[in-house]
Parts: sequence; structure tokens; C-alpha cells
Amino acid sequence: MMRNPNWHEIKQNLKPYEEGQNRANLIVRVFHAKVEQLKHELFKNNICREIGACTNVIEFQKRGLPHAHSFLILETNCKMHTPEDFEKIVYAKIPSQSENPHLFRMVVQHMIHGPYGSLNFFNVCMKKKGSCKNPYPKDFSSKTIQTDDAYPIYRRRQWVSPPEGAWRILKFPLGEMKL
Repeated sequence: MMRNPNWHEIKQNLKPYEEGQNRANLIVRVFHAKVEQLKHELFKNNICREIGACTNVIEFQKRGLPHAHSFLILETNCKMHTPEDFEKIVYAKIPSQSENPHLFRMVVQHMIHGPYGSLNFFNVCMKKKGSCKNPYPKDFSSKTIQTDDAYPIYRRRQWVSPPEGAWRILKFPLGEMKL
């Protein structure tokens, strides 16, 4: 989870001449509240199945922007073992614009990698050889496959990185950062 300068709670508490980056006290307070809200969702509401163990680290980027890393270990009976288990939680599909225009706009604006390559040589992901360092785009896959090294290859129906769940986008609008 990263701090987002466009969170409503930050913007509504800034004076007209202020910028969020100059109000570390406000940013840290709002960020802490969001992290606690996420923990509540994870541990009390079990949105990510039953969690057996967890460790969290909060770090500050070079310019002082906080972000959190969480490592979750699921209870044995809740772990994902088959491709079908993964597909219940992770999927790569652009939401319907007519059914959920807000979610569609958020995914298209903040969760699709690119443009890069000949369309944008200056994208931060570009290597000197003119290719993406991340390795995108990922190949299409008609179904989720469990690989030998335990990393799944997710079903990919369209050119989109797997969303981390609609709840993350809508409840914790982390992708609203303007570059």
C-alpha cells in the first residue's frame, strides 16, 4: 500500500496554497488510518481468507512518501493449491464500462501498463534496448496454470495486468496518483 497524494482526506485538509508533500504530519496520519483500515478488512472481515500469520513493514521513499509491505501466510485450509483456487481471487479482465464505469475508468487509467516501446521511449520501464524491463506484455493464457516453481500463470483475457481486486480499487483508491 502506498500513500496517495490525491486521497480525499489529504486534499480536503490542505489550504489552497499548500501541497501534500509539504504536510508530512497530514500524510502520515491519513496513511496510518488507511493501513489500519486495510488491517481491519484483512483480519476482522477476512476479505483475503483466514490469515495465520502476518508481518508488516512501513518504509519511507526518498522523498518521504510512506508505503507498507505486508507478508501474509494463509491458514492451511485456506491456501490456494489449484488453478481454480487462484481464479476465485485473481483474474485479469477489464471491467465492463457499461456495468461499472467507475471501476472501468480506474483500471484503464491506473492498472494497465504502458504505453511503452515505440509509442513511448521515455516510459520509466524502458531499458536501453527499447523493451520493457518488467517483462510486459504478458502472454495471453486461456486458463490459470500452476507452474513447477509454484508461481501461477494467470488466465489473461485482455491486455491488462491482474487487478488486485475491485475492493482495493474502490475502497482504497491507491492508483489515483498523478505523475
